[in-house]
Amino acid sequence: MANRRMFSKDVIDSDRFLDMPPTAQNLYFHLGIQADDDGFVASPKKVKRTCSATDDDLKLLEAKEFIISFESGVIVITDWKLNNYIKKDRYNPTIHLKEKGNLTTTENNSYKRMKSAIVPSGTQTEPIRNQSGYHMETQVRLGQCSLEQDRSVKGSKGEGSIEQGQEQSRATHSFNACCSLYEKNFHKLTTLDKNSLSRLEEASGSDFLYIAIEKTIYKEDVANPLGYITKLIQDWLSNGFTSIDDIEDEQQAFNKQYE
Repeated sequence: MANRRMFSKDVIDSDRFLDMPPTAQNLYFHLGIQADDDGFVASPKKVKRTCSATDDDLKLLEAKEFIISFESGVIVITDWKLNNYIKKDRYNPTIHLKEKGNLTTTENNSYKRMKSAIVPSGTQTEPIRNQSGYHMETQVRLGQCSLEQDRSVKGSKGEGSIEQGQEQSRATHSFNACCSLYEKNFHKLTTLDKNSLSRLEEASGSDFLYIAIEKTIYKEDVANPLGYITKLIQDWLSNGFTSIDDIEDEQQAFNKQYE
């Protein structure tokens, strides 16, 4: 996360902003300073206490649409992209993928909450994506979906059903297995680290997370393993990957360039 933050005069010099009490204005600046490189703040209540603001100040910022809050307790600065421009070589992607997946960007480059898609009961649909390419809450776990498709294809070819407990060609990894792999190759996970990995797993599935950790291990000399894992998963989701096969196809295409 960068040590410097900026604020656009188009935002803070507006009547909408200046009509707020000084405590709410001050809270907005403190939230902006504590936000990650995508404008997300993991502990807004802590920031509120630090600058002696109140719950009403936080609610006022949301009512005036200066921030967007989520059920997880995370908030995002609505006009973050108006306030800040971060160079790619200094940018660290947010770990709050689930929350970011529920946002879109307006024409004036502000965040806006997406309307939830309604899926009729009893029907099967393809995973729903927003404009950022991230799965919304209605998604089926990628690893489970892939295995179910494998079973249906084999059954349709007359090869018979897969017996329970039979070894699969591609294993489905648990979240605990992902954590163990990370700790074995990098460092012991803190509570915050585990929360970050958990959000990544919720956004993509445990198989994607496991493969991202493996690729980070093979990369070697990665200064920020968790950041690199996050970037990998963000890229896969934004490229529309829905199964492990998509990742393997990408790798094969990359390898062919050097054959």
